[in-house]
Amino acid sequence: MANVNLTDTYIRGLSLPAEGRLDINDERAPGLVLRVSSSGTKSWSLRYRDKMSGKVERLTIGRYPAVPLAKAREIALKRIAGIADGDNPRAVQRQEKAAHAAGISFDALAERFLTEYVAVKRPKSLIGYRSALAPARKAWVGKKAREITRDDVLDLSEKRGADAPIAANRMVAVLSKLFNWTLDLRDPPVTTSPVHRIPKPGIEKARTRTLRDDEIPILWAAFDGFMVPEMARIMRVLLLTGQRLSEVVGMERDELLDLGQPESARWHLPGERTKNRRPHIVPLAPSVASIIKAAMVAGGEETSYVFSSRRNPGEKFDRQSFARAMKRLISGLKETDYTRTAVRRLKADPPTPHDLRRTVATQLGALGVRREVIKAVLNHLEGDVTEVYALHDHLAEKRAALDAWAAHVERLTQPTDTTNVVPMRGR
Repeated sequence: MANVNLTDTYIRGLSLPAEGRLDINDERAPGLVLRVSSSGTKSWSLRYRDKMSGKVERLTIGRYPAVPLAKAREIALKRIAGIADGDNPRAVQRQEKAAHAAGISFDALAERFLTEYVAVKRPKSLIGYRSALAPARKAWVGKKAREITRDDVLDLSEKRGADAPIAANRMVAVLSKLFNWTLDLRDPPVTTSPVHRIPKPGIEKARTRTLRDDEIPILWAAFDGFMVPEMARIMRVLLLTGQRLSEVVGMERDELLDLGQPESARWHLPGERTKNRRPHIVPLAPSVASIIKAAMVAGGEETSYVFSSRRNPGEKFDRQSFARAMKRLISGLKETDYTRTAVRRLKADPPTPHDLRRTVATQLGALGVRREVIKAVLNHLEGDVTEVYALHDHLAEKRAALDAWAAHVERLTQPTDTTNVVPMRGR
């Protein structure tokens, strides 16, 4: 076992052992050991002799760089001093962890859950989880995790459910997952979950909203009422392709092929960006390719995203903002003699971005497209293992279907007196 005056530069530059592990003693903190494994893991431990048994023991301190060199030395020297005074370092460490866990606030626990579990296991859901936990973090600010009671959860879920039933259900589900994860920790700050067997506060109804032909030109024109042109482009691509908002918002330049070729322009979605984890090819009608090319020019060469946020250049849009923006836009529509009925219908039941996807599916059926082709357009293929190898199946039929749909939308949105709608800005 080597003895080294450890530095961060030395640790970062260490070569990994071909197999097994390598232990390195720190010269400045007696007993402090850096263990390097062939997998790349670097962890701290303390070697000491137990006064009762006389055996050499090993106490885990933590992983590097989460526990930096200076902190590891501080802990090692503290434990060595305690041993000299007759302390059992394992018992002391357990007591300290228990005391820390008992005093952790709910807000700190929620942040730990987001960073240690969600960001690692479900990174694509991080924004959604953070949003779902926001009402609880606000309501229970300053409260310790162990102080949260079943009544606290019931009161918050009932209050939230009265205003936003679906969001309330999501909040309860995420809270349940948070506390279940907490109970699996080595030193959990709670002994039971206050969310156990709490029912969903909201009654959810499956949405069936689709756009009618007289609503499509109104929305198409109103999309220009968005604060930035990129949002209007995203909404139009949603309406023309039927893909998910998260997929369109995250569209990257290297996913696009043959944009200048009307008969072969397409968008290759990798499996890691789709809901079912299967790669998906979306044929692009000429009007869609034109929108995408305009977005790429506007975004510049500095970003890999097609639709780049102006507020945060080089970054993609926050998809959570689209539903709010769409609702705000619809509430500001003005009526004309020709559009009064459709505008009132839009305001009475405002469509969401996901309703545009449902509209495409419904309208493709009305255009005579077969069900299996519609499912292929939406990437809803199911079941058969051979579908993993059938990425190009239905490609020609998908192109014909989406070209027909784009042509239908173009006919509906041609400027006429009947679609003269002016969105009100600033509302």
